[in-house]
Amino acid sequence: MFRAAATTIVFMLDRPWLHDFVLLLLRLTLTLVVGAQGYQIFFGHGVKESSRVLAKWGMPNAYPFTVVLGLALVLCAVGILLGFLTPLFAIIGAVAEAGYGYFLMTGGHYGFTTSSAQMTCLVVVSLLALMVLGAGRVSTDAVLNTHAE
Repeated sequence: MFRAAATTIVFMLDRPWLHDFVLLLLRLTLTLVVGAQGYQIFFGHGVKESSRVLAKWGMPNAYPFTVVLGLALVLCAVGILLGFLTPLFAIIGAVAEAGYGYFLMTGGHYGFTTSSAQMTCLVVVSLLALMVLGAGRVSTDAVLNTHAE
């Protein structure tokens, strides 16, 4: 009885359009989250204030790191939104987020129980999932791969 129900559920979820929809939803969500973080660095708090906070958390050479972090997050968001070179932009975003998360938890003294640390971990894992799964059929990568064949 249980096995038949589980098989039915798996069969219902094994639809290409559903996979594409979920990957598109993941890409849109990550674009909003990662893009907002990059935007905040440049236009919200500003690079000076963001680098001051990172320096307080123990980041050596905080100003250049802040600029690189902001650029990486903004470029990651644009690449993921377009679905262009998605695995590359996803790994760039994951590395940038992991670097930020390291200083957030160690220097910022935000334990893993804080929402900021948890959010950073969720974003890193989501970016790694997108790196492995790819952008799906609703992406620039899919269009370019179709024309290349």
